[in-house]
Amino acid sequence: MKKNLLLVPIMFLTILNFLTKPITIYSEDKNDTKPPIVILVEEFPTEENLAKLELFDFPINIFVAAKNIAEFKKIEDKLKKYPVVKTVGYWPTLKIEEGYWFSPFSKREGIERTIKELENIDRPISILWDAELPHLRRRLFLTEILRFFSNREIIRNFVAKSPKNVTLYVAENRNRGTIYNLFLKMFGVTFVPDLKYNRIEMLYGKLRPETLRELLDEGVAASKNYYPAFGTTAEGVGEKPKEKNWMRISPKILDEQLNIAQKFGIKGVVIYRLGGIDKEYLEVIKKSLKV
Repeated sequence: MKKNLLLVPIMFLTILNFLTKPITIYSEDKNDTKPPIVILVEEFPTEENLAKLELFDFPINIFVAAKNIAEFKKIEDKLKKYPVVKTVGYWPTLKIEEGYWFSPFSKREGIERTIKELENIDRPISILWDAELPHLRRRLFLTEILRFFSNREIIRNFVAKSPKNVTLYVAENRNRGTIYNLFLKMFGVTFVPDLKYNRIEMLYGKLRPETLRELLDEGVAASKNYYPAFGTTAEGVGEKPKEKNWMRISPKILDEQLNIAQKFGIKGVVIYRLGGIDKEYLEVIKKSLKV
């Protein structure tokens, strides 16, 4: 009896999600003659991972993760020897115990420290704000609950009005429907359609072509500056290659996804991550995006 009662709210949410989901009209005829820019991200900017740039023979943009601006500048200097690198962006990360990514459940000290640092940057710079919940330190969901609303307000104000020298890119989890997206907004890890910003939607893993087309169409419609992110080509923080949550895709899958994406007239695509790129992945990127 209890199991039957539990089915009622589940069925209600499922039906509500279906009814409130916007109708998508695929727009693959948006194809632009200008190829999208290629944005790479590297979470572990070691010498070995950065050396993968030697494989490239076309211009790329890159975001590199760093704990602070001083560490970022050292990495930026190392990248000067790679002529293919057009721009280098800063991907700030928190300490693991602070939440690593940015959400209202992250430690207030880490959020405020990072924002203050970005406000004091005295030159134009692109920033990758990684908006994700702290699943590497799940106790933060409890310990930071009293600061949740004030933290969310701090983050939202920062995204709404980023510092004058900062061009902000916000990386977000992919939209899984109206109900799911409402939760993401409530948890302060997405801000569409309320705010205008450069939105990176993480479309990681193998997706059905019809699902990918729907996500791309919704993404382009919701944000003028929309950048789909594909991958992964290598594991991220807290992941191991044999774990179920590891979302590495083959060059063949990446080829299929990029071929679909480039038909939507997007400004650029993001590839996670540089360290996993080899000659096979590179040929796929060149051929699919016509760079």
